Order: sequence, then structure tokens, then C-alpha cells
Amino acid sequence: MSGQLITTALAAAAARLGDAGIQPAAREARWLLEHVLDGDRSWQHEPSARLTGEQARALDALVAQRATRYPLQYLLGAVEFAGLTLRVTPAVLIPRPETEEMVELVLEHVAARDAALECVDLGTGSGCLAIALAKALPQSRWHACDVSEAALDVARGNAARNGLAARISFRQGSWWAALPQGHEFDLVVANHPYVEEGARLEPELAHEPAAALYAGRTGMDAYRAIAAELDVHLAPRGMFFGELDAAHAEDTRALLARHTQRAVTLHTDLSGRARFVSAGCPPCG
Repeated sequence: MSGQLITTALAAAAARLGDAGIQPAAREARWLLEHVLDGDRSWQHEPSARLTGEQARALDALVAQRATRYPLQYLLGAVEFAGLTLRVTPAVLIPRPETEEMVELVLEHVAARDAALECVDLGTGSGCLAIALAKALPQSRWHACDVSEAALDVARGNAARNGLAARISFRQGSWWAALPQGHEFDLVVANHPYVEEGARLEPELAHEPAAALYAGRTGMDAYRAIAAELDVHLAPRGMFFGELDAAHAEDTRALLARHTQRAVTLHTDLSGRARFVSAGCPPCG
């Protein structure tokens, strides 16, 4: 590919990705090209623009790796989430658009966005929820928890890059055990594992951390751990929001209802599928 026209290289990259079953192949090829070019788009106005040898090799390597269904976001090293740019590595689950919807859902139920809320993000991963919500709730303070120190390293970096390190405390541990004892919180969010072991998933998910995806034989292990101590850690007017598998929506609602007297409600995503569950007395704050 050395010295190849950029337009020709782009077409070849798109064809290779398309042959690998990746869609939209042309868009992903363009993103990989722009990554190699450090965002420079001047070539679009220069039909004769060519790749250097180094750029050609870099693009070829990225396309080859993506053709194996290695996630695009890991190759780019970043993802856009709720208006923020977050670094992602194979140590963390890639934030999804559905989780952005959860941010919006939480904000709909917070009565006063300038309230001094004490908040928790269980299973923070990249830190996407804690960081996005801390940005939107400027007086809130957060405890972001994860069992993986590698994930916490990524999350700490994302908080620092977005100017929120002072308001987010990162804690290693399993669910509630990571938190200071005797504290009650106004808001708890969780995008935790909820996939059944052995479930057939998209090929890209084989490259994401299994501990962030799978939650036992029924996919409910994480919810059981969270539900068991929910009322111990949630303030009297506090609220909990969690993401879930639509196939387990009613089981999840019933599980939470067995452990709390608070109202438990299922919420749909933009496609109309049950995607989130909340527990608590709205409004919060």
C-alpha cells in the first residue's frame, strides 16, 4: 500500500471489512483511516493525496485486526459517550448507546441537578456513568467501584482528562464491599454483568472482559449481590438505576422487589425494549 492513493486505500479497506461481515464497512474504514491520519481530512479535497509508507502499513494492520472482529473502539482507543471522549482498552467494557440512555433516564428523575448528592457507580468499568453524571450534576460526589484494578486505572484517567478527578473516588472491590461502611447514598447506578454464561454473542464481545459481561448461569448473579444490600446503602429517598437484559426484565424487577419496599419500575430504551430498572421514591435530590 506504500504510496497508494488515499481514495484507493480507503476503498480497499472498506472492501476487506465488508468481506469480513462488518457493516457499515465504508464508515469504519474511514474512521480507521482518520485515526492513522490523526484526524487530518485535507485529503478529501486533494484527489491525488497519497499515504506514506508508514501510514499505509498502519492502516493495513488496523484493517487486518478489525477484520478478525476485534472491536473498532479498542483499535481507535477511545469512544464518544454522552458528549465526552473516553479512553477504552481491553480492560473495560465498551460503553454502549443504551447506557447513554440510562444517563438521560437518571437525570429525568433528579429533581435538583445542583443538589449535593452522594452517589455510587457499581462496576464502573471505563467510568462512563460516574463521569457523565458527575458532569451533569455539578455538586455531586461519586464513589466509582470495580473489582478490576486495570479497569479502575482506565476510569481514573478518563475522570482526570474530563476534569472530574476531584469529585470521583475510585475504589477496588466487589459491589458494596468496595464502599465505606455505614454510609447511605442518594443515587446508585450500575451497568454490571447480566449475560448468561454460554450465551451466543457478537464476535466482538469475545474480546471484551468476560467478568464485565457474564453473571453466572442465569445472568442474575450481579443483581442478586446488589439487591441483597440495596436498602442498607440507599438513603431513605435515594434511588437505584441499573441496566438489564430484556429477557430477564421481570425476574430482575421481582428480585429487587423482594429486597426493598421501594417502588421498583422497569424502563424501556428507544427501541421499546425493557432495558433499565429503578428502585426508589422519585424525585431524588
